[in-house]
Amino acid sequence: MKTFFTDTQPDIQKVDLDADNETLYGVGVDMAGYKGVIFLLTVSKGEAANFALKAQQDSASDFGTAADLLGTSKTVSIATATDGFGFIEIVEPQERYVRPAIVCPNVGTARAISCVSIRYGAQYLPETNSDGELHVNVAEGTA
Repeated sequence: MKTFFTDTQPDIQKVDLDADNETLYGVGVDMAGYKGVIFLLTVSKGEAANFALKAQQDSASDFGTAADLLGTSKTVSIATATDGFGFIEIVEPQERYVRPAIVCPNVGTARAISCVSIRYGAQYLPETNSDGELHVNVAEGTA
């Protein structure tokens, strides 16, 4: 049976409760053996502001020479009563390591941000996903 997590690997990239006037970087992912990665960003509501989510790549896992990937900047807007959400997907990157970069504007009150990644298209199976569970044809009852 093929499910969403059959050939994917989710990871927490960055959580910051005080994002304000800075660029935050995710821990990054090793793309060896994967076809692509999606970075998903959420930003808590507050005064109107635009955050940016972009991707960087490097040939080394320490991202010492990380470079932005052309055209990957996605604006994530928030408002007084509206949380922000945005994502970017990178398919077949040219370098082995990829990470998200979150550009946070200067806001009156720092915002909470969260970024996760999902690598997909694993060439080597089975994929181990110890952070989640799969349930098939589940009956009603106590969770």
